Amino acid sequence: MEGWIESLKARHREVFDSRDWAAHVRGLNARLGLTGSFAFAESRWAPEFFWAPLAQFEPGQWLAAASLNPKELSASNRDWHERQTWDADAYWAYHCREDLRGWAPADFYYRKWAQPFVLLLSELLQRPELELDGMGSYFSKVGAFEIIPYSSHQYAPGTFTAMSDDVGNAFAREVAVTAITECPPVAVVANGLDSAEAAAAWLPLDAPVTEYRYESVSRPNRTLRHWQSSMTVDGRSVPFAGFPFMRTQGGHNSYDEVRQLAREILARA
Repeated sequence: MEGWIESLKARHREVFDSRDWAAHVRGLNARLGLTGSFAFAESRWAPEFFWAPLAQFEPGQWLAAASLNPKELSASNRDWHERQTWDADAYWAYHCREDLRGWAPADFYYRKWAQPFVLLLSELLQRPELELDGMGSYFSKVGAFEIIPYSSHQYAPGTFTAMSDDVGNAFAREVAVTAITECPPVAVVANGLDSAEAAAAWLPLDAPVTEYRYESVSRPNRTLRHWQSSMTVDGRSVPFAGFPFMRTQGGHNSYDEVRQLAREILARA
């Protein structure tokens, strides 16, 4: 195992056992006034700091995807999650996709969420065959790094700004930045406005982001936009692009528009 992964795993042990996470989440909800569908889900376990097969990544051959926060589990899955007995190393293996505890990859493959990242990766690498096995490509070549690791049914805009110094956020950021700088991806993309703002602030970008606007390839007269910069890691230029949430009316919604986004990123890289 790479030294940087071992170091992150050791740090994970420290953070995993550092507090009563259910009490911590209750405190966050109270301080931030998060109720109903916006409230973070309480759990006796640490939050989902990341979801990525770190040991499988090769420089320039994977995609780092930052987003808002994990979707709250269904009632049955939440019950399963809470009944598990994890120590820090077992939880680490679960989030590295090394031990899914009897679940199949298909159980985690939410196509509406995952497939757009596969399309981006395929277009960025000019490897259309990656789309033929979307599930396999996502599980082996996409790293998901949330700016907030606590799950909720809905994300309240602006929440990250009010809790950017939170211990859970800080470790999630540490994992993301370490993975990106130790094993540079083909690109870093940030899905959602808060994700774009947060990631741009904690990545070592070479210059401030620039906004780009262009007409949709699939819906004439509709304007799409993204924000882009780059960072230099081990002599490699890695594009960073943030954009409104994909697969919604406000962002790159169709698969053709998602592929267009990748081409626009490459054109400005």
